Amino acid sequence: MTKSIEKIAWNFKDLSFIPFNESNSYEIIDGELFVTRSPHRKHQQICGKIFKELDLWN
Repeated sequence: MTKSIEKIAWNFKDLSFIPFNESNSYEIIDGELFVTRSPHRKHQQICGKIFKELDLWN
């Protein structure tokens, strides 16, 4: 016999129960919680340089 697994549907209020962590980003998409690390400073610098070059090219 197999057990059915209930899927938890997250909502905005649930985020208040998660301890704040500045290095993580929390998103709820279609009731599913996604936790990702925030981009590193070096990543942001590289993105800025790419944007600048594309802006100059355009």
